[in-house]
Amino acid sequence: KVGWKDSTPVWFPVSFRKYTGGFFRYVNEIDCEDGTLTDQDLRAMGALGGLQSLRVGPQVSDAGLSRIGRLTHLRYLDLSGSKVRDLNSFAYCDFRNLLTLDASGSSITNKGFSRFAGAKVLYWINLDSTGITDQGMGALAECKSLTGLNLRDTKITDNGLKSLSGLKRIEYLALAWTRIQGKGLRYLQDSVGLIDIELRRSDCNDDGLAYLDGFPKLRAIQLNGTKVTDKGLAKLQNLPALEILNLRETQATIRGLAQLKRSKLLGNVSISSRKGLDEDDYRVLGSFMLLKHLRLEVEPVTIEMVDRLLSFRQKITWLELPEKTPLLTEEFMKQYHGSRNRRLTTFSIYDDNF
Repeated sequence: KVGWKDSTPVWFPVSFRKYTGGFFRYVNEIDCEDGTLTDQDLRAMGALGGLQSLRVGPQVSDAGLSRIGRLTHLRYLDLSGSKVRDLNSFAYCDFRNLLTLDASGSSITNKGFSRFAGAKVLYWINLDSTGITDQGMGALAECKSLTGLNLRDTKITDNGLKSLSGLKRIEYLALAWTRIQGKGLRYLQDSVGLIDIELRRSDCNDDGLAYLDGFPKLRAIQLNGTKVTDKGLAKLQNLPALEILNLRETQATIRGLAQLKRSKLLGNVSISSRKGLDEDDYRVLGSFMLLKHLRLEVEPVTIEMVDRLLSFRQKITWLELPEKTPLLTEEFMKQYHGSRNRRLTTFSIYDDNF
């Protein structure tokens, strides 16, 4: 897809090499979503000084970007799944207008990521499933406009989060599948606008949660698959905006949720209970008056349990139970969707491996 200046993008289902380099000086968008763009194609285009948006695809490497130019006007760059590594051709690019960078699943190195250190209006970075380490995080220090950062499935540790200490605009931070234990979260104290943090299947523990307490806008915390217990929940008592909390596959219990009574907006909870539900569990769940979405990992599931959960005053409208629950036949769920509980809009099962 080739975007023209001030007009609708035009699609070319043929090789880029059919056109001369002069043709591409008018192009402001290249989007190779089908993955057919090669290094040879890019080199044939020559300098792309007016380019504002570029998505390269899985066949492109550093060699293909060698003649691309300074990219002064580039605003959106998608290198996801590509073979790019050190990005030596970007050494003289200032990326003064770059807004978003997606390098997820690419071969980008710490050196390659350092090319974007001067991108001062960059507000979204996706480094999911890359080889970025703590050493490469220094490139973030001057990205003062950053609001969203995805570091999922990288080798980042708590020390790497030091580079976030001066980034006051961060709203979304994904640290799932990392080596983060939590003590590095103290570097986020200036990020008072933090809304969503994802720590699932990281090394996060109870001590680390102490650094999340008190964020006035924190709305969602994903902690499933971590080492968190009820002791850690006690450190999340001052989160007035908390709406979504995922504690599946942790040692945290439903009784432990009672410590979050100040989180009056809590409406979406995922949690495990290996002993079934007792009166204290029902009491705690029923105390969250805005609870609408409950994802419960519990055995055994009984009709009495489901009836009790759906009798709460706050009127749960979305109930999810484990996929392997024998009780959850199609006929059973239709029955609850209909005559037995009119207010239930969604009754579903989930994959235990998610």
